[in-house]
Formats: sequence, structure tokens, C-alpha cells
Amino acid sequence: MRVELRYFAPISIIFSASILSIFMLLRKYLYLTLGHFLEVCRQAASTLLSSGAHYTGLLLSLIAALVILIFFSKAIFSHIKTRNKLKKLLKRRVFVLPSELERILAKNFIQKDSVIIIDSKKDLAFTANLSNTKIIISSGLIKKLTYRELEAVVLHESYHSKNRHPLLLIIGEVLSSSLFFVPLLKDLTKKMRIVLEEESDKFTVDKQRSSRYLNLALRKITSQDKFSLYPSFSKRNNHQVKKSSVVISSLVVFVGLALFLFPIQSHAVENKGGITEESCNNNQCSTDCLEENMSSQTSMSFVNVTY
Repeated sequence: MRVELRYFAPISIIFSASILSIFMLLRKYLYLTLGHFLEVCRQAASTLLSSGAHYTGLLLSLIAALVILIFFSKAIFSHIKTRNKLKKLLKRRVFVLPSELERILAKNFIQKDSVIIIDSKKDLAFTANLSNTKIIISSGLIKKLTYRELEAVVLHESYHSKNRHPLLLIIGEVLSSSLFFVPLLKDLTKKMRIVLEEESDKFTVDKQRSSRYLNLALRKITSQDKFSLYPSFSKRNNHQVKKSSVVISSLVVFVGLALFLFPIQSHAVENKGGITEESCNNNQCSTDCLEENMSSQTSMSFVNVTY
């Protein structure tokens, strides 16, 4: 398994498990929620715990709807924002590649059409798009770097391109933003971004057999447009998984497990002695006594018919 997948796999697993848990809880509470609002309780529930179980289903329904809304909104908004920014940037495209860049591409067997030059004084170098990935470099950065330093940048971004790193980052950002109540996902996504950069650095160093030119190129970077969803050639920032994120995420899991077990335990305690006519008349909702009521009505109908 590649190193980057060691982070992407847990992100995908945690997200999938969280969504599955939310819908399992929703399914479990759905009967209680609908039963509570469709059937009229004869009297107020005897305890707060019992009545609270019905309203928990409504809360879980709202959470599930919110997660779905955030997921699609984040995906659509990120796509539109990034597409518009790229479209604006590509208007300044230079179609003639510098001779030194052509030599670098030929030497390292990189296709010419995979590199786009942008007329800009800013230091731009990043890998864009999801399927047909492109390496985008600004003319200002090309003029600033020496041949070997420019080669380091191209090799670095070519590794991102070949391994579909933009796709991994976009999926990680969308998933972690959707499940905002599981902060561990956000930390893992940030850590994955750093690992992707480290793997690209290793590839560059192996190809050039030296880390000198890569480090020199990094030192010369002074400005960087923020394409946060795409891997870019910029100064490195380390990130460690926070203990608070682990604690909060663990609490979310604990609360989810408690909610999953809560209705069975609460009704088991309440109905430990069995459902009686007195409990149905005084303390139970009609949904809890539905079978008993149906049996009573059937018996009464039978007596009336006989009579």
C-alpha cells in the first residue's frame, strides 16, 4: 500500500462508518418518532427518559439531513469556486513553452500537453483537475528558477499528477467538512496532504539524486495563490493529529453507541413487568400499547356481533 493511501483509507472508512451509523440510528428511532407524532399519547409519559426517546429520532433525522446538505453543498461549492478560479487563470495561458522547460519534459518523459504555462509574476506551481490532470506553472516562477530547480518543481508536480493526488485531496476535504462533528477526519486530511508532499519530495530527490535543488526552489517561493483543494509547490508545514480531536471524535462515537442502545434499554426497564391495562391507561403512549388496543377492539367487535 502506498503511504498516501494509509491516510486516505482511514478517512474513507471513518466517513462510511459514520454515515452508516447515522442512518442505522435514524432507522432505529424512526418508528418511535413517527409513532409519537402520529398517535396521541393518552397521558404524559411517566419519566423524562421515556418521552425523550421519541424526540431523539427527530433530532437524528435533522442531523442526517444536515450532513447530506453539507456534503452536497460543499462538493458543489468547492467545484464551482475552483472551476471559476482556474478558468480566470487560464485566460492568461502561454502556448509556447520555454526551451529549458521543453528539455526537462523530454528528459523525464513527461508529455508537453500535461503542462500549462500561465503569464503571471506570482510563484505558481500546482497540479489541477481530477481526471485529466495538468501541471500549472507561472512564467514568473520559471524565470526565477535555475534549470535544475525548475526540474525539481516539474518532477514534484508530475508525481502528484501520475498518482491522482488532487482527487484524493478533494475527496478528503469534502468528507471531513461534511462530518464536521468528527474533527479527527479534518486532522487526517491535513496529515494526508503533508504525506502527499513528502512522497512527491522523495520521488524528486530520487530522480535528481540530490535534495539540494528541491530545497533551493522551496526557499525561492515567496507567494502562492491558494488552491487549497489542489497539491501545490509551496513551503512545508507540519501537522500533528490533535489529542482534542481524538477525544471529541471518541465522545461522538460513545454518544452514538449510547443512542443506539438507549431505546431498547429504556423500554425494557419501563415494560419490565409487562404491559398491563393500567399502564396503558395511565403511563404508556398508545404506540406502546398498540397491539393490546387492537386486541381489545377485536374482542369488543366480536361481542357486539354475537350480541
